[in-house]
Amino acid sequence: MTQTAGQGKFGSEIDAAAIDEAVGRALDYLRRAQLPHGQFRSYHSFDATMTKDCYDDPTVFVTATILYSLFFAGLDRNDTMVRKGLDWLVLEREQPGVWRYCPLSQTGPSRIPPDTDDTSLIGFVLEMYGVDPCVDRKLLLANRERNGLFNCWLLLRGRRYYNPVWWMRAMRHPLKFLPIAYRSFWRSTECIPNDIGAGMNANVLLYLGEGRETKPVVEYLLEVVNLGREEICDPYYVRPSIIHYLLSRAFFHRGGGLAAAREPVVARVAQGWSEGFDDPLGTAAWISTLCNFGCLHALLPEAVTHLIGTQVCDGSWPRSPIYVAGPRRAIHFGSEELTTALCVEALCRYRQVAPGEKVL
Repeated sequence: MTQTAGQGKFGSEIDAAAIDEAVGRALDYLRRAQLPHGQFRSYHSFDATMTKDCYDDPTVFVTATILYSLFFAGLDRNDTMVRKGLDWLVLEREQPGVWRYCPLSQTGPSRIPPDTDDTSLIGFVLEMYGVDPCVDRKLLLANRERNGLFNCWLLLRGRRYYNPVWWMRAMRHPLKFLPIAYRSFWRSTECIPNDIGAGMNANVLLYLGEGRETKPVVEYLLEVVNLGREEICDPYYVRPSIIHYLLSRAFFHRGGGLAAAREPVVARVAQGWSEGFDDPLGTAAWISTLCNFGCLHALLPEAVTHLIGTQVCDGSWPRSPIYVAGPRRAIHFGSEELTTALCVEALCRYRQVAPGEKVL
């Protein structure tokens, strides 16, 4: 009997072998695409579709996100592709246990400050694979605003001047955490020293987990969903599908209060899909979102079938933006490798949630 992974539209079935084949082709593509030192490529473009005028934009974020997704394909740190990626991320770590968006090996330390988003994501990914991330958790916790939310940039400013944790770090690394050290960065971008957003706070929650220190983050994320503010809740993550994905990812690993977001998020996904499927990255993000919330929605098999049908002959999926930045938020960031990894995650998560079952 043919093994199926769910019941599709009009009773058509998804052959599990088709999912396995798509995942296998995608993994082969990623192995070919990985750079020798372990990094995966990423690009930026002023074109919102990222189909033209794309330029190399090396980041630690993209490689960390890809490694997170590959975990669901059953790969461990003994896999050559994973091991190379993890080793590269460890090499990019700076004292006292932080990361920057831009790799030190290619841009130098002066271009952009260390940040909580990349530090939290990479810390969690390393722990997933059994590698001690050596993250400075005290510094992360000291990077909260008065309302309890975490600031994007790890900088000594405002009331942090009165925090002994910050002074100890600043004395050891005097230029790393001073806003004035990044004057050219503030002038050339729309980034500001007090950037705060839902996506980056979801990643901090993913790493730190739910507790007294992160309770305001949970409350804030629930408020964003309940008020339908997904498109305006973060200066960089502006796609609702990505906000839902990041929030559901934190729930999947940490549980707790974010369970209250399940119903409104699922309703938004269903409404979005009723109007047509998004590009592969957005479709994959929403598939993973539903799976993270344990929701066997009736449209899931159709979305999976659509996703498999958009795979390119070389095993990849087309690049599209996962976040934005720059003047007027007009610069878009993404890559084929990143989209492909998210699609792998979505297909594998679907198999895990509904193996051989019909979706109700």
